[in-house]
Amino acid sequence: MRETGFDKTYRIGNTTIHIVAAEQTDEERQERLAEVVRVIELIWSGVNDDRKQETL
Repeated sequence: MRETGFDKTYRIGNTTIHIVAAEQTDEERQERLAEVVRVIELIWSGVNDDRKQETL
């Protein structure tokens, strides 16, 4: 984090948006990454299934 206590600050017009990232352990990070990989694999297999049906 920066000196302000925020990880990122955006200013859009007269609006200020402060982003504070959630604290997470390495184990939580690995679990989230594994879930992202699982979802990507599901999507990819669905795309491949659609392509197989188009060629039939």
